[in-house]
Amino acid sequence: FDRWVSEAHQHNYGATFYRNPDGSYVRDKAGHYFMVYERVTEERDGGPWNTEIFLTKVDASLRRVSGAETSIQPTIKGDGQYFKASERNSGAEGHLLEGGRPVKWWDGDGWRWLVAFSGGDYVTTRYGMHIAISENAEPDSKYLPVTDTSGELIDFAEVLRCLLKATWGPGRPSIFYDEHGRMWALFHYISQDQIPKDEVNDGWPVSAQEFVKRHRRVGLVPVSIELSGGKLQVKIDPRDDVSPEFRESISRCQNPAQN
Repeated sequence: FDRWVSEAHQHNYGATFYRNPDGSYVRDKAGHYFMVYERVTEERDGGPWNTEIFLTKVDASLRRVSGAETSIQPTIKGDGQYFKASERNSGAEGHLLEGGRPVKWWDGDGWRWLVAFSGGDYVTTRYGMHIAISENAEPDSKYLPVTDTSGELIDFAEVLRCLLKATWGPGRPSIFYDEHGRMWALFHYISQDQIPKDEVNDGWPVSAQEFVKRHRRVGLVPVSIELSGGKLQVKIDPRDDVSPEFRESISRCQNPAQN
């Protein structure tokens, strides 16, 4: 992968291949695979300063890049400013969007691709789940980020964060289908309940002794993703096998103003 990895921090640490809902790999007519990954695009002081999410094709041997690189999610908005979600340490240490994971999605009229990813400040409650959507059913088509009225990336992890009492996430989401065609979201986070009350629970710990207590957990929840009124909605799906207590917690976190 000489066009994908170089010596000067042009590294990838989140590559994954496009798959169909049944788990089979997506391939073009030539048998090439589609791969999404993040790549350092700018360095400062000898280290990575800006990291963005890209897509390329890999040949059938899985040893060679076989197509042009497609930008899925840059850190800069259309107005030339950085997305706030991309900031590492309030932007002082650069910008990062990472963990792109694709899933095929029916938008009501046809198939498209969602790429779920996370932002830069992973040691805070601002580290969440964002989504970019392809314009059509082709994996290497143009992607548009899901943003609010101010043009900032929407964090779809807010309800999960409330439900799990989470910090440092929920992040790096992977959305997939089970054998019944139902959607699930897999992610990692740290529970605020495991952090002593006199220690920092939103940001870097003040010592190595505090840092080692931050054990990441892996979460798995059923979700539904749909368009409603032209807006993308990601909801925790309270299915038949979900306990009444869990249903009540979902309702409370989805409607905080009513509590």
